[in-house]
Amino acid sequence: MKVAPLRYDVIFKKAFSNVELFKALVKDFLGIENLKIDKVENDKAFFPPVGKVNLKFDL
Repeated sequence: MKVAPLRYDVIFKKAFSNVELFKALVKDFLGIENLKIDKVENDKAFFPPVGKVNLKFDL
C-alpha cells in the first residue's frame, strides 16, 4: 500500500473531498456523527482581499 503525506494540498484535497470520507474524519476527530453536508469545499478566497495577512509564523 502506498502512503502519501497529507501536507501536500493536492493529496489532502483528493483524500477528503469525498463527502463520506470527510464525514468519517469529522466523526473520528470531533465525535460529530450526524454531519449533514452535500459538498466539501477545499479552497476559500476573498475578492477583493479582506486585508493583509502575514503568512510567516514565528514559534
